[in-house]
Amino acid sequence: MFTQFYDQVLAPSGLRTTQYSILHRVQTQGPLTVNALADQLVMDPSTLTHNLRPLLMDGIVVLEVGRTDRRQRAIAIIPEG
Repeated sequence: MFTQFYDQVLAPSGLRTTQYSILHRVQTQGPLTVNALADQLVMDPSTLTHNLRPLLMDGIVVLEVGRTDRRQRAIAIIPEG
């Protein structure tokens, strides 16, 4: 019920509530790996990746090479995002 309300409020921006939560977390905590972000949002990594796809395609977020492990990818918001 609440999610539907917030989805309606966010609709003009093209974002869904889950995508807003992702953006807010990355904005406040800096680049995070998919697994770290999924843990913080209490979300399965594959569900997170599904929600990230539109944000990546729209160029709001990017995947960077991990800071501590170059095999990992970290989610970061671009300055214009």
